[in-house]
Amino acid sequence: MDDDPCRSPRKPIPLGLLGMVGLITLLELGLLRGNLDLMDNVAVNWKYTGRVVRRKAKGNSILCFGDSMLKFGVLPRVVTEQTGEKTYGLALFSGSAPSSYFLLRRALDNGSQPKAIVVDFAREILGDGPASESRPYPWVELLKPKEVADLLWTARDPNLVASIGLRSVLHSIRLRHEIRSHIMARLNGTPTDQRVVTPALWRNWNTNDGGQANPKVAPFDDPVIPGTAPIGDGTWACHRVNERYLERFLELASSRGIQVYWTLTPVTPGTYSKWVHSGDEQLFDEFIRRQQERFPNIVVLDARESGFERTVFVDGVHLDRDGAALLSTGVAKALRASLDAPADQRDRWVKLPTVEIAENRLAIEDVGQSIAALRSLGAEKRR
Repeated sequence: MDDDPCRSPRKPIPLGLLGMVGLITLLELGLLRGNLDLMDNVAVNWKYTGRVVRRKAKGNSILCFGDSMLKFGVLPRVVTEQTGEKTYGLALFSGSAPSSYFLLRRALDNGSQPKAIVVDFAREILGDGPASESRPYPWVELLKPKEVADLLWTARDPNLVASIGLRSVLHSIRLRHEIRSHIMARLNGTPTDQRVVTPALWRNWNTNDGGQANPKVAPFDDPVIPGTAPIGDGTWACHRVNERYLERFLELASSRGIQVYWTLTPVTPGTYSKWVHSGDEQLFDEFIRRQQERFPNIVVLDARESGFERTVFVDGVHLDRDGAALLSTGVAKALRASLDAPADQRDRWVKLPTVEIAENRLAIEDVGQSIAALRSLGAEKRR
């Protein structure tokens, strides 16, 4: 008999709790994992680049790093054609100093021996830390465990620890914005087209050797602040974590004897006028020159005043396919001239000349054409 009054009766496990755990497990392992409808473009890009860096970077004389302004603006195939130096692009959507550093280190550790690096470090991203909520970075899609530990140790930010920890375990946390958008689209009867866009992006990156060519868009307003307007004092400063990884990036390149071409990509006239009148762009220039004083292997390629009109942009800061062809040709010419010159005779700050019609002989496939090509292939298969 079991009549001991001191023993508490065993409570049954709540069936509701078991059901909830089972439902969450089903969602995490079944519906969310690998669901193209829920894959944000930034996360897709980081995952793709992290996967291909080992095999794609090796054997290239020039590697490109940075953020979307360089990914959309400098097309490696055009640079290869114009310089004769094989080039590949590893720039990311919302790419930051830490992401560029980890990709460079991974490329070098796997046998890549570039003679030159083309990179951009956007001012706004440099001022924003790796735990930013306004610009969420999909670290778990790119970094390996050892790299995650490196980033967390350097940042020493409990918010970043919590964010990466939760996103590593739960897809529903990492994809919460995409899940919400997908549900709302379904309720409104307008399913998202991410299942079409993601394969098209992969095709475009493969076709353009890691770059992305954007299609033309409808004209948009680009108001320019008059030159007579007062210029502000500026408040910009580089975030401490980004500054540390920027230094590590430059130190790593210097230790391998790699020439670094820090590219200041063009923006629309209206955008640039706002940046100048804020006073922040001048602070950014001063920051870059301080880095040049420390690292003699830095050459700045400055295209901000090269005459790019808003008609070759898709928004205030990103070039379309025509703008990318123009910038890529200008960058390629500057690279060729700089690399041919003795190291002690290279200009340290090169202002790219006013743009001219690109001397590009390659057929550039943009994202819209990639979507059309995949639809055509799908139609052929269904016949």
